[in-house]
Amino acid sequence: MLCSLIDGLSGPTTRARIWRGLTQENAVDKTREQHNAIVDAIAARQPEIARSWATVHVAGVEEWLRGAL
Repeated sequence: MLCSLIDGLSGPTTRARIWRGLTQENAVDKTREQHNAIVDAIAARQPEIARSWATVHVAGVEEWLRGAL
């Protein structure tokens, strides 16, 4: 189910996210840091922290997409 959700959300925005990575300073580094924070929280068995980081990440991407599209 999670894979289907991710595919449904990420598929239509692939080009826009690649463009962001190429044009917005530090976008790739920021994304990597957020993803690492999510993974670290999961590994530490801290679901609330992982959920918080995921929310921050998705909200940031959503905000950027709204401004870019």
